Amino acid sequence: MSGAQAHDGLAGTALALSGGGYRATLFHIGSLTRLNELGWLPRLDIIASVSGGSIIGGWLGCNWRSLEFRDGVAVNFDEVVAAPVRRLCGQRIDVASLWSFPLHLRGNGSRLGLLFARHLTGQRTLADLAGTREGEPLFEIMATNLLSGGSVALSALGVEDSMIGVLPRTDMPLSRAIAASCALPPYFSPLSLRAEPHEWQLAEGERLAQEPQHRRKLVLADGGVFDNLGMEGVLDRCRTLLFSDASSLFSPWNWMARDRMIQLMRANTVLVSRLRRMRKRYLLEQRLGNPEHPQSGAYWGISSEIASFGLDDALGADSQLSASLAYVRTRLSTFSEQEQGQLINWGYALADAGMRRYLAAEGPAPQWPCPEQSL
Repeated sequence: MSGAQAHDGLAGTALALSGGGYRATLFHIGSLTRLNELGWLPRLDIIASVSGGSIIGGWLGCNWRSLEFRDGVAVNFDEVVAAPVRRLCGQRIDVASLWSFPLHLRGNGSRLGLLFARHLTGQRTLADLAGTREGEPLFEIMATNLLSGGSVALSALGVEDSMIGVLPRTDMPLSRAIAASCALPPYFSPLSLRAEPHEWQLAEGERLAQEPQHRRKLVLADGGVFDNLGMEGVLDRCRTLLFSDASSLFSPWNWMARDRMIQLMRANTVLVSRLRRMRKRYLLEQRLGNPEHPQSGAYWGISSEIASFGLDDALGADSQLSASLAYVRTRLSTFSEQEQGQLINWGYALADAGMRRYLAAEGPAPQWPCPEQSL
């Protein structure tokens, strides 16, 4: 099959929300706020999220049916979606999840899930996510199965491992799904999900799918281990692709400890950084930036310069402050009102610039969501 034929079936619009801890969560609140103002939320067919992006993505997904749309704009978006997540970002849950396991990290991923349930999602499950009714987007929370090495999508349709198939189970607590998407070793332990081999709908042609031992247990870790941009969930499924990226930049060190564990973690950081850079380059050059490819869309990243979008009326301007936001910590720790406002504003401004520059999106003039932290 030719490349053109392989993409003949592409249709619809997808949004990918990257990982990056609370920093990403807040940046994506800004992006989603502007997408909502532009009337693009109900135009989305898939919303795939990773790690910190899964906090806001999962919450939006389980509250989708509570949104009141008027002329394509959810008039209660801030009240229903943004405000509760901002309250969560004022909570320090990473330390709390480690507190019960100060010497051994085993089990703190499950503790993280309990904290998400307490402070945000309550008793909701995957079944509460939108995606099963006509006209609503499919929300996919992305994780990585450390046993199969596959990308895992957790949604209202069940649990899909790219190397095995689909486990049509939707009773998994939403809090555990989000925790799995955020569980980056060694800081957080992965979460286990047990299954019976006969429960699976097997993927055609995958070797692991044919071996029952690989269908008994999934060990779910941060979706960013496989793909921190969320590309895997959207790349070959929709014609229009939107990427909101709050991924970490690679930070150089000027000193190296002699501790071999630290050296190993640093080497892994270098490797992951290079792989992420290659994937991002492929996205921008071979897909979104390739006029011969049938897909189009917009990308905006926390490290982007707003001047690069070429808009004379862009909201805000590049500065030392805006550049520093790409280096804000990615922990699930307390973010002040000022930090929250700056990250939300920057996500909003860049989403506005990306949508107007590459998709000619029209809507009300952009205004800072958090005026006191304008950039």
